[in-house]
Amino acid sequence: MVVRFRAPLDGAPRHAPPSAPFPIVPPGVHAHLGTRVLDPASAVRPAGTRIDPTVYFSRRLLVRGVPGGSADAAVTRLQAWSDARGLELRWSIAPHRRAAAKVYDADDRALLDEVLHTAVDITPSHKAPAAPPDAWTLLQQVRHEFGGDGDLADGLALDHLMAAGSSKSGPTWGGAGGMWAGVGGMWAGVGGMWAGVSTGFGAPGHALGVRMPVVWSASDPRLASAAGRVPKHTPVIAVLDSGIGAHPWFAVEGEGFTRFRGPGTDPQAVALFDAPESAAAAPGDSLNGRLEALAGHGTFVAGIIRQRCAHAHLLDVPVMGAQGTVAESDVLLALGELLRLHRRDEVPGRSADGTPAGRLDVVNLSMGYYHETPEDPTAAAPLALLLTSFAAAGVAVVAAAGNDATTTPFYPAALSRDLSETPPLIGVGALTPDGGAVAAFSNHGDWVGALAPGAAVVSTVPVTLQGSHQRSLEANRDDPLPRGTIDPDDYSSGFALWSGTSFAAPWIAGEVAARTTRPGGVGAAAEAVLAVRGTRITSESEGPMRRPMESGLQVPEQAGSEQAGSEQAEEVTP
Repeated sequence: MVVRFRAPLDGAPRHAPPSAPFPIVPPGVHAHLGTRVLDPASAVRPAGTRIDPTVYFSRRLLVRGVPGGSADAAVTRLQAWSDARGLELRWSIAPHRRAAAKVYDADDRALLDEVLHTAVDITPSHKAPAAPPDAWTLLQQVRHEFGGDGDLADGLALDHLMAAGSSKSGPTWGGAGGMWAGVGGMWAGVGGMWAGVSTGFGAPGHALGVRMPVVWSASDPRLASAAGRVPKHTPVIAVLDSGIGAHPWFAVEGEGFTRFRGPGTDPQAVALFDAPESAAAAPGDSLNGRLEALAGHGTFVAGIIRQRCAHAHLLDVPVMGAQGTVAESDVLLALGELLRLHRRDEVPGRSADGTPAGRLDVVNLSMGYYHETPEDPTAAAPLALLLTSFAAAGVAVVAAAGNDATTTPFYPAALSRDLSETPPLIGVGALTPDGGAVAAFSNHGDWVGALAPGAAVVSTVPVTLQGSHQRSLEANRDDPLPRGTIDPDDYSSGFALWSGTSFAAPWIAGEVAARTTRPGGVGAAAEAVLAVRGTRITSESEGPMRRPMESGLQVPEQAGSEQAGSEQAEEVTP
């Protein structure tokens, strides 16, 4: 059955935007991360203000500026404010965040003090029993009292929990962890959409589901690229994710990828993949040895980019572990350092001819969160400020649109409405394998600027991933081998099938990079990709939406010259 909806005509009344999916977070998750759910039914807020649910760090706020600059001034004012009210709180910036700022020179500090937010920890200073501080409540109090002070109130924000926008089986936004699952019945199996009754499309191990092991006989695309012409420009793509694990395509650091160990990164993110006994144990489930639902996420994203642009150099920025979550403040810290290095021509990595990379071309963010006030023009200001600076520095940013089948803005992808200058920020939704339909799980709206394959995608996973689930049938024979069904969490083949907008985003990132044939040329490359992959909601009266892409496994020719780059842009037709 095909159901078609007519988009409302201009000027027609529209329904109020839907609220974000409500997170149902196990108490152990909050205790482990120090997070809290913002519940619109009970949270304090100004009269007449609508708020949506989100997940935030309850003992931390973001202030505009960096240590040694505006951030210190904000901390001083916040401390004086709480002392004057007898709140018995201590406001401080963590030592590792101060250490990150010690390398800044005057130019670095002047730039980042304007565009970067810093996390400020809030700890109780009283000795008597009392409830722990709540960042949201404190934020509302400060905004109420300092509402006219743009230097303080307008520079404060929650530190949100960001999550990989990959699959509904993830521990943060759905399924296994239950944080976003089941409220409407779409994701918990009541309607059969994600529980395997009708499609099995979101349950690991199902024939058309999420993250199941497969065999792929294709060789590393980089080998074929290296055998051809040396490209004039080696695009550099920063991948902020869970890290690249052990895999033949990424066997030697420096050959096609470099690991970034700067501020905001999680050193354990990659270590998980190098030790199977660690990778197999999910936090809180060490007895059963189950794999984390998003283990291998970063390696999968990297493999998709390798398929779309084999000659690109990947900067592996491991900001989150296999659980697929990361503090917004850590993402900001890592992005701030990347921006600093980019402006100094000091981005690590090597071009195909062995010269230092120096600068970035593309940043891939297969993650995001739902903001508590999405209709506020200043929503997601910390990310918006920083990503605007990336655009001004000539770097394209590609972000996943999220997987909750909602039009509620998912940040940072939703910033594409405002950051549309060249090079733009591109919010990417997912297509079905045939390329003829938007995947049912994909978020949508006027902030989704492009569509790419994101359902039943095949890519790389760490060969070390192996969990405790076993074959459902196994016969011990020796003629010549035992017989059995597929081991659902043995990924020693190095490849898997997975679904999510997390994997549509790197498809676009790779295509933008493949069409970037010179330093500083990413803006034109992004516009060329959007001319083919771009999508906007149209009314039925305007005719059927044109097919946004041609499906298939063809990998674009790698750009060896300016002429080759222009030919690439013509190969993919709507």
